[in-house]
Amino acid sequence: MVNRFTADTSSATADRLRLWSGYFNVDDSTYRNFFFQQRSTSSAWIQEDDTTQLDQSAQTLLQPGQAFFILPRAAMPDRAEDAP
Repeated sequence: MVNRFTADTSSATADRLRLWSGYFNVDDSTYRNFFFQQRSTSSAWIQEDDTTQLDQSAQTLLQPGQAFFILPRAAMPDRAEDAP
C-alpha cells in the first residue's frame, strides 16, 4: 500500500480511479478508468484500456473542480467530517 492506495497486477484487485471524459469532449459520456498497477520494483497509475501500460502517475489527470470516483479494493477507514 503506497499513499494508502492498494496496488496489484490486475485492475480487478487494485484501487481504481474513474474520471469523467465529458470534461474534455462535451459529446463524450464515458469515463477514463485507471488502476494502480504493481510492477516489479514500483507501482504506477495505468489507464485500463492502454495496451502499452504507460505510467500516468506524473500526469495531470484532474483539473481543479473536476469530479472523480475512487474505487478502493481495501476497506477505507471510517471518516466523518464534523458539522459546521
